[in-house]
Parts: sequence; structure tokens; C-alpha cells
Amino acid sequence: MDNEPTVKQLEAMVAECFRLRDQYQDAKKVSGEYYKKLTEMQGQVIEVLTELGKTSYVSDVGTFSFKVQESFRVPKTPEARKQFFDFLKEKGIYDDMISVNSMTLNSWAKAEIEASDSLDYQIPGLEKSDPSFKASMRAK
Repeated sequence: MDNEPTVKQLEAMVAECFRLRDQYQDAKKVSGEYYKKLTEMQGQVIEVLTELGKTSYVSDVGTFSFKVQESFRVPKTPEARKQFFDFLKEKGIYDDMISVNSMTLNSWAKAEIEASDSLDYQIPGLEKSDPSFKASMRAK
């Protein structure tokens, strides 16, 4: 019976749990603040690189690069779905694409637009989302 924890030991363990939880939550808050600052600075670097016509920069501390990621939304209205499905039927790929997941849809749509040789090409019924930028940083 000497190995059983005492109330005093249990009280100390529970107090330590609360102390650690508070430290964890404080660290999460600080981490979130740093993440916000990081993404803001990455956005500024992306703007400068874009103005310079570049997608990467090798600095003394490492390489910063970015790529534009575009995604497409699945048609939501019956009219947009009909337009999109009719377009897929016209292309002869309706059966392959009818139960398409979002990754397949995005890669197909990107290839379709690239093959069109037109920056303004629009796939009927398919709404294009705003592009997002993905930054990559590699330390030396």
C-alpha cells in the first residue's frame, strides 16, 4: 500500500497538468502570431519576385521560391452542372470524369486550359477559384 499515490502527490500532478496546458496554450498563441508574420512577409517577397519576373531567389541564408496554385470549384447550380457535363460529353470524357475527385478535376482543368493556348479560356460550367501562392524556403 506504500506505492499508492497520496492526495498530495495527486494534487501536484494535476497542478502540473494545468501548468503545462497553460504553457502549451501560450506557445500556440505565440506560434500563431509568428505564422501570421511569416505569411505576411512571404506575401511581400512573392510580390517583389513577381515584379522582377522571377519565381525564386537564392540568398545568403537560403532559397526562397513560390508557385501559383489554381483550383477549380465543382459546379454548384443545376445550370452550371449541365453546362459542364455537356462539355465533358462533347469532349468524350464524361464517363471518366463524372465521379471525379477535386485533385483529378484540378489537374484535368489545368491541362485543358494549357492546351487551349488562350489565357481567357473558360470551361463551361466550371468556376475557377482565386489563385493561391505556395512559398517554399530551403535553408543553406
